[in-house]
Amino acid sequence: MIKKSLIYYFVLFTIVLIVNISCSKEDKDTKSDIIIDDSNIIECDEPLLTAEIRNKIIDELSQVIALSLTENDVRRMLHNELNKQFTFDYDILYSFVADKEVNTKFGKLKYVELLHKLAADNNICLDYLDKNLENFKNLQISAPSYFEEWQTENFIPEVISLPVEYIENKSIKVKSYASNGTFSLVTEEDINKPFLLVRESERVDPTGMIRVDINNFVLPPNYRTLTAYSAYKISELKSFSENENMESVIIKVPDNEFDLPDSLNNNSKKSYDINNSINSDIIQLNA
Repeated sequence: MIKKSLIYYFVLFTIVLIVNISCSKEDKDTKSDIIIDDSNIIECDEPLLTAEIRNKIIDELSQVIALSLTENDVRRMLHNELNKQFTFDYDILYSFVADKEVNTKFGKLKYVELLHKLAADNNICLDYLDKNLENFKNLQISAPSYFEEWQTENFIPEVISLPVEYIENKSIKVKSYASNGTFSLVTEEDINKPFLLVRESERVDPTGMIRVDINNFVLPPNYRTLTAYSAYKISELKSFSENENMESVIIKVPDNEFDLPDSLNNNSKKSYDINNSINSDIIQLNA
């Protein structure tokens, strides 16, 4: 009887020991996996949406922007915003103009309200735009060519929908929407007058950071310290100082509002002089 009991306890002890060793090994393996697993890290240049969804958003927005250009105030507003060149080129993010108020035949509306009204009146579905805009931080309107020739009072440009996979100089046909609701297929060679382009920005990364310096060199992700919104606010101040014929504008912004990259230095055509104060940064925009 005693012998059987000893055998029983020995077997039980062995089983418990094996289980503990197994659990300990599994726990170590799990911890090791957690330490080395970086599959959930999103790179700055990795889009949050698929190419198919981004293309649908671009196409939806292109159609309604084209319809909106029959409004004089819309053309003036977009021309003014593009002319700020917040990316150092004639670009503006859609999110920066969506809430701009414009005078229309329907009365004063936010631009986004006008676009939705035009979409409803013309049976254009904006589902992809509405549901995914938050994850498309670099959705852009631009005027890459002939911008200086655009006389907003007497010319209505067409709006080209540029797919994210588009390759330049390949004579690829893309949709160009007119203000009357029609569209045609065009190539780069067909364009010889002012036009607008809806596309994924090359100068703002998917996280909403400026990805180029003033000389158009692409910045590595860890050097992108200027948000698109901060760059836009700087461009607004620059535009204000030029319109008011001021030699410079000095403003105070809260700490950590934005951090300018080293590439924006005093040797640049547009310079940003930084002086640290106790409670704020003082930014001088030279005209």
